[in-house]
Amino acid sequence: SGDIYAENENFRKAVSLYQEVLDKKYDRKVKAKKADALSWARHYREALKMYDELLAEKEDEALRLQKARILGWARKYGKATAEYQKILRQKPDALVEFEMKAKRLYWNHRVKRAIAAYRELIQKTSENAEALFDLSQIYSYQSIWQEAIAQYKKMLELFPAHFRAKEGLEKAELLAKHPQLSSGYEFFKANSGSRDVNIHKNVQTNRFYMPLNMKSGLELGYDFAHRTFKDFHSMTENRSRVAFNYRKNSDWSAAAFFNLVTYRTSVAPVYEFGGQFAFRTFDVGQMTLSAEQLRLENNSQVIRRRTFRDDFKVRQDLDFTTRWKAGADYTFSYFSDHNPANEIGGDTLYYLTLEPTAFYVKYRYAFRDFARRDDFYFAPHDYSLHAISVRWKHYLNEKEIFFGANNLYYEIGYDFSMDSAGIISHQVTGGLAWDITKRLQIKGEGQYTHSITKIYEDVGAKASAKYFF
Repeated sequence: SGDIYAENENFRKAVSLYQEVLDKKYDRKVKAKKADALSWARHYREALKMYDELLAEKEDEALRLQKARILGWARKYGKATAEYQKILRQKPDALVEFEMKAKRLYWNHRVKRAIAAYRELIQKTSENAEALFDLSQIYSYQSIWQEAIAQYKKMLELFPAHFRAKEGLEKAELLAKHPQLSSGYEFFKANSGSRDVNIHKNVQTNRFYMPLNMKSGLELGYDFAHRTFKDFHSMTENRSRVAFNYRKNSDWSAAAFFNLVTYRTSVAPVYEFGGQFAFRTFDVGQMTLSAEQLRLENNSQVIRRRTFRDDFKVRQDLDFTTRWKAGADYTFSYFSDHNPANEIGGDTLYYLTLEPTAFYVKYRYAFRDFARRDDFYFAPHDYSLHAISVRWKHYLNEKEIFFGANNLYYEIGYDFSMDSAGIISHQVTGGLAWDITKRLQIKGEGQYTHSITKIYEDVGAKASAKYFF
């Protein structure tokens, strides 16, 4: 029967069998099952049309509630809210109202309040599959692995055929318990007669990440780089890395790293290190505090002089709505040649469309000022920059977009910037990411940057593969 095929995720066959039954004799329950199967197969338009037909025949709270949920899956949050409100206008229902409240907190990225709301809803109705799954997704996207895994297992005890829960559990356990290896290649080439800097860089990267427990992990890395500059034709380096991270639920997280960079020339070793601390601020965003010591590498002179900078940065990110985000930051930098700098910046981003076809526009303003100019690195006085970015990200997943799904998406972008010196630049970017399996992921991206005054022209590309053991 169609029910068996639906339970085994063969939704196309289930829809076909349900239609065969309907062709012989109209059955309202069978039509509702067909609408459900269509929604699970992501045929939202057909499913919603069928729900509307059923509701036109007879008002049904369960069907309207399912319609509201499907609109939420399709990221049509305003319409989903309207359906919840229709139910409440017809008949007050505390559980429906509570579900609507929890979902709106979830959609607007109020992480801590959403978790609390879903927990309370599940206490009131322990077999609400929608609430159980939403809560598992919040835990997963916040990397709260212990709670996420427990939630998936609880779901599968109640609903053994829930394919999203099965895939979410598999992915969460991989990330929480299994080591992963990521290897990649990076290429970058910059030509600039005005800056007297021509860079040609090839880097082979390796990262090995080992989860220590559900809240922390250790990363080991090794990079090999070969650089060619206009005034230095061959420079090779080895970079070893160790890093540690820890997350305390959705409240706060901390990370630290140490890099040792050695050269196959007379340049002495260089050390890089730093850390960051991030925490939720009033559940409307995140505050990040960081301190890092990083080397400069934009030309051979700063590398041979072993020039580095100490950065102290604070950034506040805000989620105003599902579509509108903003942030502001301040960075104090102190360069090893005793040259301090201050930078302030702010940005705002708006999603015109949401996933699976996400399209957004971002604007950023930054102002930077150094105590003195320096010819070996970019150290301007009263420098400001305006930048506008446009991005298109399209998911090609066969199934629903959710944590645990094998994603396949491409992304293209365009950036326009103009600085206080009147230099205008254009950058085009593109990339592709593919989860071939749960354990194997590949990713590639490229960029091309050009200034209209021919001050600089940059080309870059990256490719990487990640495998979970």
